[in-house]
Amino acid sequence: MTTVNLDEQFEELLKWNKSISPQPVPLVLNDDPVALAMASYRMWATAGVRWAELENVTVTGDDRVQANDLRKYYAGQMTVDALKGSGLKTTFRRKLYAIATNCHEYTKDDIGLLYRLPYLYEEDLTLDQLMSEFVSVQSSMQQELRGVFSLHKKMLHSRRSGDYYHYWLKQAESQYLYKLVVKATDPLKSLVESLLQQPREYTAFAYYKGMQGQRRFNYIHLGNMQLV
Repeated sequence: MTTVNLDEQFEELLKWNKSISPQPVPLVLNDDPVALAMASYRMWATAGVRWAELENVTVTGDDRVQANDLRKYYAGQMTVDALKGSGLKTTFRRKLYAIATNCHEYTKDDIGLLYRLPYLYEEDLTLDQLMSEFVSVQSSMQQELRGVFSLHKKMLHSRRSGDYYHYWLKQAESQYLYKLVVKATDPLKSLVESLLQQPREYTAFAYYKGMQGQRRFNYIHLGNMQLV
């Protein structure tokens, strides 16, 4: 009788599966990938050209400065998080750390991340600034709210699922931060922005919410916002 070695069969199966799995294709670019992503982002910000191909953009000196600043920001941020025991726990953060420390071997699967990096960086800088200017909400709240709000900061929140604009609002009598979210494709977006240009009185349903990622900061999210 022939004895079947299950361990050997399993090893052979793993080798076979690995052999037929598509291998990552190296990404070959003519310049620093992060600087190219910054150049593509700049073309959108200045000329309205979205997602310009990385192979066709020209990197400026300012793009290189921005790329280096991005690397320093995320390398420092995640080093601190790692020391606190809260960093590099996801594949995304490990990859981002490798990019920030110039240790990443790029593949074509990274193109989407490269395009998004400048957007994420701008968001993070904006959120850091807001945290330094306002007080975190300390207690849970969920209530109807009425007050005079004015626009403090407009921020694009761009993800694969779509683009949303976050309108960070403030009240003269409050140290808290308030947020209204509108989808970029909403036909009423222009009207909302025109109304927010001047302080006006609104009613809204308010509840507190925490900022994304590793941040420990709560703000007040506004829903069903209506002009009084």
